[in-house]
Amino acid sequence: MNPSLLGEPRPMPVLTDVDLVGRDMCLGCHGQQLLGGRIPGSPPDWPPAPRLAPGEGSVMANYPDAESLIRLFRTGKRADGSAVRVMPFESLRETNETDLRALHLYLSGRQAS
Repeated sequence: MNPSLLGEPRPMPVLTDVDLVGRDMCLGCHGQQLLGGRIPGSPPDWPPAPRLAPGEGSVMANYPDAESLIRLFRTGKRADGSAVRVMPFESLRETNETDLRALHLYLSGRQAS
């Protein structure tokens, strides 16, 4: 194939829609409305998923900037330094920085609305 037919390479867009960023990453445990609660099908000793949606009890106040959320994904530790027991950090740790920043932007934008 002639490379000139392909045109100039274009950068991938930043994902900012939770349906794109969080379909498999968040909604399965935190729920369609990100309200948190008991994780469907989870063992009885698992803690409930925290609320990511705006409102009383939302954990997003603990992650005021993208760096704090990125730190959670990379280390598996909350903002206070305590370990998160239930999250698939083996794969989440590999999420690229652009997608994590987009996720933070989406979640923090929900808080303001």
